[in-house]
Amino acid sequence: MSDGIQYAGEFSVDTLTISSAKSPDKILNLTGAAVTQFDIYESIFSTSVLGKISIIDDNNLLSNLPILGQERINIEFSTVGLDDISIKKEFIVYEVIAREELTKGAEIFTLNLVSLEFLQNTRTEISKSFTDTISNIVRNILTTEPIDYPSSKVFIDETSGIRKVNFPSCYPYKAIERLATESVDKNSGSPFTLFFESLEGIHFQSLLSLYKNPIAQEFNSGDATVLLGEGQTKSNDIEDEMQRIIGVSVPSQNN
Repeated sequence: MSDGIQYAGEFSVDTLTISSAKSPDKILNLTGAAVTQFDIYESIFSTSVLGKISIIDDNNLLSNLPILGQERINIEFSTVGLDDISIKKEFIVYEVIAREELTKGAEIFTLNLVSLEFLQNTRTEISKSFTDTISNIVRNILTTEPIDYPSSKVFIDETSGIRKVNFPSCYPYKAIERLATESVDKNSGSPFTLFFESLEGIHFQSLLSLYKNPIAQEFNSGDATVLLGEGQTKSNDIEDEMQRIIGVSVPSQNN
């Protein structure tokens, strides 16, 4: 692990800007502001990346923007000590979940965020018929107008069989979710296709192909602390903490 990091989860915000929903040219640069929390939620069962950010405002900057919802947040961040590996993402504020006064003249804002791509989906409808493989139909929906995502951000497994489908006035993601239930992977024959978004981009991939990907990270559920020696206090091993599972939940079979 690189030097400089003090605890697992420590991050550095390299760029942070917020654009007004009513006046897009009004951009608030908060790079260097005190960000006390920044969480990102990804799931292979979710068509959007979600986030939560808490920002301390001691200059009434956020109050004067103001934050009402649907503001665009552009953020670039990295793990402390790994500054050469940064992540950039655009989010939309969909909820102000907390606004508390810390001291006189200083407030903390906590905002719920959703990926820009998901918002674009909710503002777009397609009315079109297709006759092609499901993978080509999905590719056409995602990489051409009006969605027009970059091909480098779209990951699609090839499917078998030709389908004739019609989507009258339908959200693009709803159309793709329907196609996912009908698709069969061309290489493995798997009928289990997942449609989801990650920080890498938009995925339309079979479960088996995801299993075949190289291992990205190994995790454990053990104690992340180690003893330095007899009579000495415990010290955190940061690499072990990075791999420690915080919590596990098993959905009820009755749901």
